[in-house]
Amino acid sequence: MEETTTKILFTSDSTQNQQTICDAIFSVARRFKGELIWLQNAANAGITQALVDDLKKRAYRDLTIVKKSGEFWSTAAKTANELKVEMTVILAVPKSGSMLGGGMAGCIGKFETPVIYLNPEAGWVDPKNLLMLLDSTSESRQKFYRVAKLAKAFFARVHVLALSNKKDSETVR
Repeated sequence: MEETTTKILFTSDSTQNQQTICDAIFSVARRFKGELIWLQNAANAGITQALVDDLKKRAYRDLTIVKKSGEFWSTAAKTANELKVEMTVILAVPKSGSMLGGGMAGCIGKFETPVIYLNPEAGWVDPKNLLMLLDSTSESRQKFYRVAKLAKAFFARVHVLALSNKKDSETVR
């Protein structure tokens, strides 16, 4: 994920935190030179033009608009995977799970790339500490490069939490 070739997708499930969305897009736009994409859906269509105007005024950057409809989380994941973005920033209401699983893990698990998730009560703060979960799978280790690039851009510290299983020979190695 080089700073010059980055594609970052932003989206929200409503219009309630327009200032947080504007702050997140602006902060990321200052640090990455690549394409910034806004996923427009029925719930956030009202703020799309305001976001485009704000980014143009504050950072002299363009925001590419992609219009999709459908269930919010699956549409966001499908769009991020289709566009092969390097990171997704989502502002949405948390989804609670049931006894059979689901919840936020099920939503985030559909994305092939890192996701920065903000719940509606959160404001945007430049990341200063990042937590990287690392297990014995190669997919986990492959994502470390992207986390390192994000940390470098924001001058953040990365904390690695290694998950292991004594019976797994790859973990032992």
